[in-house]
Amino acid sequence: MQQQPTPPPHGSREQSPSETHSKPSSTSIEAPNRDIPTPMTAIDDNAEDQRASQASPLSATAPAPIRYNPSHLAAPYPAHRFLPNTSSSLLRPGSRFKGSQTSDRQQYEVDVEIKHVDMRESFMCGYLRIQGLTDDHPSLTTYFEGEIIGNKYTFVTQHPEWGSNEKVDRQHWARFPAYKPLSKHSSRSEIVSKDWMQKEHLFMRWKEYFLVPDHRVKTISGASFEGFYYISFNQVSGGIEGIYFHAKSEKFQKLQLEHVDDHGLASREPANPLSPPTPNFPSTNLQISTTPMSKRKTDDMPGEPAKRQKREEYKKTLIENDAALPKKKFYRQRAHANPFSDHSLTYPTSPADMDWASLYPIYAVKDDEQSKPKLTSHDNDPEEKRTAIKALTKNVEIADIGCGFGGLIFALAPKFPDKLILGLEIRTSVTEYVQEKVRALRVQNAATGAYQNASCIRANTMKFLPNFFQKAQLDKIFLCFPDPHFKQRKHKARIVSYTLNSEYAYVLKPGAVVYTITDVQDLHEWMKGHFEKHPSFERVSKVFEEGEGDNGEGMDECVRLMRGETEEGKKVTRNNGMKYVACFRRLEDPAWP
Repeated sequence: MQQQPTPPPHGSREQSPSETHSKPSSTSIEAPNRDIPTPMTAIDDNAEDQRASQASPLSATAPAPIRYNPSHLAAPYPAHRFLPNTSSSLLRPGSRFKGSQTSDRQQYEVDVEIKHVDMRESFMCGYLRIQGLTDDHPSLTTYFEGEIIGNKYTFVTQHPEWGSNEKVDRQHWARFPAYKPLSKHSSRSEIVSKDWMQKEHLFMRWKEYFLVPDHRVKTISGASFEGFYYISFNQVSGGIEGIYFHAKSEKFQKLQLEHVDDHGLASREPANPLSPPTPNFPSTNLQISTTPMSKRKTDDMPGEPAKRQKREEYKKTLIENDAALPKKKFYRQRAHANPFSDHSLTYPTSPADMDWASLYPIYAVKDDEQSKPKLTSHDNDPEEKRTAIKALTKNVEIADIGCGFGGLIFALAPKFPDKLILGLEIRTSVTEYVQEKVRALRVQNAATGAYQNASCIRANTMKFLPNFFQKAQLDKIFLCFPDPHFKQRKHKARIVSYTLNSEYAYVLKPGAVVYTITDVQDLHEWMKGHFEKHPSFERVSKVFEEGEGDNGEGMDECVRLMRGETEEGKKVTRNNGMKYVACFRRLEDPAWP
């Protein structure tokens, strides 16, 4: 039975429709269970008209639209657009993302779970799990919080303790293609944007704060979470791109994540979003360590065995074809090596114990009586292989320290056929490439005997240079495009210093020359200053280094080759960069008083 409306009492005036549906101000109106409303810049002018066009369910006839008083409905139904708690169905509590983080040649599996998102406060938080960082802790989980670029945060990081600045921000944001249209105005701190909900990409900063489940752990040997991530989130595809930054870590480590489809499962956000939720990841037993933190590294990465197999198969083809030149792509190795590490190196106890005959076989002494004593062994096994140490008919006179892929060596060999040239390189794969190329060139030029005077060995000259060369043995030393080591705490690793210059002076003849070239002006000034301050060296003439006229007449031939034949020199030329050359002559030692 349908309930009829109650007629008004006699003697009372008839109420207007608006008064019939209005409620006193003291009446508590419960807000509907929906996203928290946030005023935006644009106002929906049609919202009020849409509500006015609806008929009242309490009206007996409801013949005409009833216009409500907006002031009475302002609290639960504002006339502004709503800003939902989440930006999309892909970025919400419970969303999971899987992918990897790439560091140098290593790659780690990463799993991210979002726990809370509040677009009104431009805030989000969650858990980040990374696998394979250390052998002791194969899986590490951290709690992170995110700042969403929008009406509260700009592209400029406002946390000095994070170690970033405006220049660093621009360098990292510029690596995201979606950021390029915004780059012109993003550096202005007063610029904020309130329409990110309409954009395809959302930009964030993720900062890791502590480990889970034991938040008391501050350091993990072999891992670090002191930095933060620059994040670009695609609201359409759910893809996440990130760049990790920490002042003491490797630059531009890349994070790549994809959304994991949950097939419509309900959110797992806790009832109180302001309280830290309980992680869903399995717990990890952690040990508190006082070891200084280093950046995330492992020895292997997915796909490394396949690359190694391809290299081994390629090297077998070189054995079958002695005249084939090696390909660089199979000998690539990172450009930097720590000279203070304990590398597995083979070096003689003195220059007299060096097996030079294996490097320059046609210059080996033929007389067996000239053979040096064999190397002694701690093992008395008579079948142990022993190396016969043989001398040469002439000594090495030219050394290219840090020869790289050997461009300068192969350019100098035909120019100085009567001088033995040696390249010294600390990287294993690069050294192997130069040795293979020397072997191939010798086979190709067997009729003329070319390139028999060139060779290369793996060595750390910062530690063992006097082990290879006698006093006053060398005529030329080349230091071509050495590692600049930009950070001040790394300057001690530079190939030029007052102490190392003394070693160069020891192995150089009086009148010999040290050749230096770099494309970094700061390093050029460093090398020039240290050589000029050393009493055993003096700067050569400007004509020697640069020549005269457009054709560079009078320029030393080695300087000309150093500018154009080295691998780095060719790269600088392609990029239209500057080359800074400085050469220094070894002075005679002063007479003893």
